[in-house]
Amino acid sequence: MTNWVVPLAPLRSGRFSYGSDGLMSKGRRRVDAPKLRELLFPNEVKIKGGKLAQKYAEQEANEQAKRIVKKKWIIAQLTHYGVASLPRARARSDENKELLCRSVKEGKVMRYRPQHIRDIEAALTLQYEEKNTPHMVLEEQRVSKLIEEQKGLKTEGFEKLSTPGLEAAYVMAMFMRKYFLNDGGTPDQSKAPGPLVLTGFGDRSGMHNRAQQVPGLETYSGGEGNARTIVVGWDRSAVWGAAGNIDSAQRAEHEKEKEFEWAEVMKKHGSFIKSLPKSASRQAFSIEQARGSYAIQCDKITSEWPQGSPLKLRIVLGLQGVVGMFHFGVIEGIMWFEVNEEGLLGMEHDEDESQDEDNFEDEDEDEDEDKLVTNPLPPSNKRKASSTAARPTVKRGKSTSTRQSRRLFLKWRGRETGEGEIQLDHGNSNMAISTSFMLRALGSTDIFLQTS
Repeated sequence: MTNWVVPLAPLRSGRFSYGSDGLMSKGRRRVDAPKLRELLFPNEVKIKGGKLAQKYAEQEANEQAKRIVKKKWIIAQLTHYGVASLPRARARSDENKELLCRSVKEGKVMRYRPQHIRDIEAALTLQYEEKNTPHMVLEEQRVSKLIEEQKGLKTEGFEKLSTPGLEAAYVMAMFMRKYFLNDGGTPDQSKAPGPLVLTGFGDRSGMHNRAQQVPGLETYSGGEGNARTIVVGWDRSAVWGAAGNIDSAQRAEHEKEKEFEWAEVMKKHGSFIKSLPKSASRQAFSIEQARGSYAIQCDKITSEWPQGSPLKLRIVLGLQGVVGMFHFGVIEGIMWFEVNEEGLLGMEHDEDESQDEDNFEDEDEDEDEDKLVTNPLPPSNKRKASSTAARPTVKRGKSTSTRQSRRLFLKWRGRETGEGEIQLDHGNSNMAISTSFMLRALGSTDIFLQTS
């Protein structure tokens, strides 16, 4: 069902028809003589402006001719100008075009059409108007009734909505009249003196643009991502304050989500601790015992770049010794571990990182299930206990540190996950095992990242 006026169907007479679009032949209007010449002879188009302008004019005329000059269009133009087209059975595909071109060249196609064709048009016009006038009266009545019905349905649907955001999304004009405009369409501050938070409304740019057309009306948005919400009102400070409250509420929600995720991690870790044999606390510490999967708690990172899941580090025995793959959300990469700083001096950071990634895949996947994580750290690491499974032997220098120190030195190389910029260690990184069961690690490193 449409809500516009439907004109009377065209009337026909031989090869012609007449309707709301005027006189037609084969559904095509007559093209006047100058334009007809341009379409049939595009290379003869002449304009002022030099050779380059002439070249572009000819190119455009040729493209237009290709789009328009088709078989039915050619026959229609011959009919409009009273030139008899060749019978379809006898005519080749290009003969009628040649006939039309020849007629234009010889002056048979003039600005004024033959009298008998003008008589046909006049007769059809009179007949059409006589029938169309009462038809249009009925159509206008039908459309007016339909518009009123639709207005009633929209009003009924609008009144059922429960929030300003849903109202603005339904019909913005009705929303503006309800809260900010009077019946004459001028500003009315008495309807909604306080700011309106349009929760659930997504067309923020549309609302900004509409509010700019109302003198004194202010808009501002709060929150981030899909939860970003626009606020509309007359008092700028109140509007900005409401947008700030949205920011605060979203940050609080993020904090709750982080706390819940970390609590889940700790729950799994607590179950893992209960499964450990008591003899694990009497093991002498060695670098290989740092192996495992770590969940990282680093407020410095998560406060600046909120994460969807805990930061992660996985340490294994690779071809270069004890290495780790870390993913801290905003940055990811590889770490190399040693029991002293001298052991890190000979490491080549340009080593193919995929080699170490392949080694991670070779580790028994059950190791991740056996070990989990621990407690909050200052800016760094949390650790999983080591597996009781047999470990591969790697030829390397002396790797056992004293039981008292339990400190590992590390170097890392990574890339920012957003911009892809490579980041290198600045030489002040270490990790210390802080419990006898080797279930927790405290670490620190310097990571310099751009903030937007």
